[in-house]
Parts: sequence; structure tokens; C-alpha cells
Amino acid sequence: MKYIISLLALVFSVALHAQPPNPIVNIGIFNAPPGSNRFEVRIQLEPSTSLTPAPGGYSGGLFTVRYLSTYGVGLSLVSSPYGYTQALLFPPPPPGPNGVQDGYNYYIFSTTANFLVSFNSTQEYVIAVLQHSNTGSGTGDFAIADATDAWASNPINNGAYYQEYNGVDVTNTIYSGTASAPLPVELTNFTAKLRTNKTVSLDWESASENRLAYYEVQRSTDGQNFQILGKVNAKGSVNVVSNYNLIDLNPAPGMNYYRLRMVDSDGSAEYSALKNIYLISETKSSFGLQPNPTAGPFTLMYHAAQEGDITVSITDIEGRLVKTAVFPATKGDNSFRFDDLKLSVGVYAVSVTMPDSVPQTQRLVVVDIP
Repeated sequence: MKYIISLLALVFSVALHAQPPNPIVNIGIFNAPPGSNRFEVRIQLEPSTSLTPAPGGYSGGLFTVRYLSTYGVGLSLVSSPYGYTQALLFPPPPPGPNGVQDGYNYYIFSTTANFLVSFNSTQEYVIAVLQHSNTGSGTGDFAIADATDAWASNPINNGAYYQEYNGVDVTNTIYSGTASAPLPVELTNFTAKLRTNKTVSLDWESASENRLAYYEVQRSTDGQNFQILGKVNAKGSVNVVSNYNLIDLNPAPGMNYYRLRMVDSDGSAEYSALKNIYLISETKSSFGLQPNPTAGPFTLMYHAAQEGDITVSITDIEGRLVKTAVFPATKGDNSFRFDDLKLSVGVYAVSVTMPDSVPQTQRLVVVDIP
């Protein structure tokens, strides 16, 4: 979409209005006001350059903010005078991240609106105001991802920043790449372990919990629809390590996804990263994928309640069939490794049809090799 819009705007601009030679725009992220949970993303022209209103005007832009997933916060758009919205590239939809890789969450914000505006040399212009949901103790770094970032620069994700004026790419540099902001809770560890009695132990640790009210432990069998397992009150410690535990007494057959919903005293909430546990059923066929996310190769594990063939279908985010195969299943535990598919980075649906059940589907996330 960026390139189509750019081409049309460029033709329109050349025909009707001449631009100043080589205008260049810098971009930055700032914690504003200082000490808050808000950020301003600003652009600034290099000295001795200007952008004046012309057909097409300010015709497009994109930037990606990344931060560590362990912060346990989401990121949202508060306002934008230039029509920025969160990009819809991959599930989950907003307010979830557009991507997760190497321990970082990635949020892409873009606009393709046209504004006839003037930008003056060295003056800063706020193009978007962002925030994470609440404040607390501890700080976190939120950065604009540049072309050296593997996830943002991957053509599939299209998350490398740019700015356009009259369809011309006027991007220059990131002049303020990182802003620090207070965090609601410092979650340092979260694990899920299958015990010998087929229950799941969920353990987590926080380093600080200023204004945190409680933890809500949630479980899902598809990674998207979650139910509440239990609620644990926060100890409210500040700069002191606190440990917690909750036992899932009845995990579902097949794959179980777990997460923490961390609720602040004002009712706002954030989520932890997902943890998954695969539980074999003795009476019902089920399957799981390991590892997930994966850098490419993965193993499909399936427990068959009876002998027979299973059909595996893999489709991409557009619904296009990538792979289909039929495998013989013996009663009990089976596995098959996929190591030659050469899947591109993205999200896929893996569906398995077994003789004794309706088709089951799970999401597979493919990431870059670290």
C-alpha cells in the first residue's frame, strides 16, 4: 500500500508542484511529560530545509515502537493529528502487538492520509501520542526500531520507519531513538510446568508491584480465547522480590496456553507472555506443536485414541494452502517433524483431522532465526 500511494502521489506532485530539493525529516520518541507513561513521537526537519503545502502534502508515514516483552505492558495510541493508527498486519488485533521476536514486542503505527501543512526547519511536530496503560515503580525503555532491527526491517513485517511528503520518501535519521517510562510491575519470571499427577504448576516472580492490585491467571486451548483459572492478590512490595504459585488441577487434553493478567488498583490491566503445556489424553485424540513460536522446523505431536490416518493442512494468514499431508497414526503417542517447509516469517494455521474427531486447529508463529 505504501508503494502504490507513493507512486500516485509522486506523479501528482511532479505534474503540479515542485518540491524543495532533498527535504529530509528526522524522527524521535520522547517521554512527555517526563516521568509519565506517555510518549510523543515527533518529526523534525534538518536545518536549512522546509516542506511547504503542495498537492499531496504530508502523504504518509510509519514507525515501529519496540520494548521488552517482560515489561508486561501493552501500548496504545492516544491521539494523532496526522491520522496514525496501529497497523493491522498479523493477529492478534489491537491492542496486542503486531509482532514478538527475540524477547521484544513490536507495535507498528502508520498513516496514508494527506495533509496540506508546512513544516519549518528544526521545529518539532508531534505526529502521534502513545501510552502504556498505567504507572508504577521501575522504568522501561521504549524505542523506535530502525533498519538494523531484524523484525522491523523484514519485508514481510514492513515495520522499518519512513516519512513521505507528496509521495517522496523524505526519511533521514532517528534523532531520539529511546524514551524511558515508569512501569506498573516488574515481572521477572513466569513458568508453567507439568507435574507427574497431570496438574500444571504456574509460578511467577516480580521485582516490584507498586499500585498492583492482583494477578488473574488465565488459560486457553487455542491461544486466543481465555478463561480465568484463579485470582491471586498482589503483595504490593516495592523493590522486593515476590513469588507466587497457582496449580491448574484440570488442564485440558492437548495444548494449554497460560498467561497472567496483572490488574492495577485503578482497574487497568496488562498481560504477560504466553506459556504452553501439552497434555496427552487417553480417551480423545489431540495434538500440539513444539516449539511455538519456531524459527522454521517444528514437531507435530498427536495422541490418537484409535489407529488410523490423520490429515495435516497448513495455511498462511491469507488462507492459502502451504502444505497438506496424510500420516498413519498408531493408537497412542505419535509425532512427525516438519523441517523442510522453509516457512516465511509470519502466522500460520495448522489443522489436523483425525478419524475420531472433527478438525482441530492451532496457530503456528514463525520468527526469524535469532
